[in-house]
Amino acid sequence: MFSIILGIPCLFLIPLWSRLKRRDRDLSLFLLNIFFAFMITSFYLNGEDWASYYTNLFTDGGTTWFEPGFYISIILIKTISLGNFGLTILLYFLLCFFLLSKALKSLEAINIPVFYVFLLLCFGNTLVLEQLRQFMAAIIAIFALIAFQKGKKRNALLLIFLAISFHISALILFVSFFICSKGSSKFFVYTSTTLMIFISIFFITPKLFTPLLQFFPAILLKLTQYREITAIGFHLCPSFLISMMFLVFLFFNSHLFSRKEVMTNGSCFAKCSSAY
Repeated sequence: MFSIILGIPCLFLIPLWSRLKRRDRDLSLFLLNIFFAFMITSFYLNGEDWASYYTNLFTDGGTTWFEPGFYISIILIKTISLGNFGLTILLYFLLCFFLLSKALKSLEAINIPVFYVFLLLCFGNTLVLEQLRQFMAAIIAIFALIAFQKGKKRNALLLIFLAISFHISALILFVSFFICSKGSSKFFVYTSTTLMIFISIFFITPKLFTPLLQFFPAILLKLTQYREITAIGFHLCPSFLISMMFLVFLFFNSHLFSRKEVMTNGSCFAKCSSAY
């Protein structure tokens, strides 16, 4: 329900977005970002992650086990906020949403309120609301994807390293980087589908992979902790369904993502947005 409330202003902007002037779009995004940051910061139930951030970064008995990029950014914002936890979180979310809107504004023919609605409805309760490290890593991943699309592979790799410094799960970006380097949309679809099936089986029956994970103790420990906190299983959630729809769309519209089309006709993001 909270994610739906957050998305209400976007629903009013969606039909007007293509008619607004650039200045009006920028003002709308500015107000949306402030609205999101204040609403999310003021929301009371934010899970165990926020408790870990407070305990480890705002008390004397905490540890500094967080990824370096996230740790440094929070410490800097904490200094600006004079050690106030609530204000630190607010400033962090403002930074996240303004960076996200900057990345989206660099893409042509994209209805940003539509993107925000999908973001909030699919990932709002976890990625946006609770997982501060993952959210920033995902935003940096968008910048990396844009750089890769423009042929700036070195910049893309540097951004991938930066994303990893906010959350270790961004290592998957390395896999994505090499998959995208193939320049084949069908290879991307087949690989993504295979990985999705593999990961689904892994979460349903993790014991099958326990012998293999013995060689990766950090991953095994993290998964063990998650399973102790809550039961991990396979669920048909909105994000899964939308991902499947995207893969089907990509498979039947591979020409929109071919290397030749990107080089001659501009951004594939713009083509996707126009197609929708």
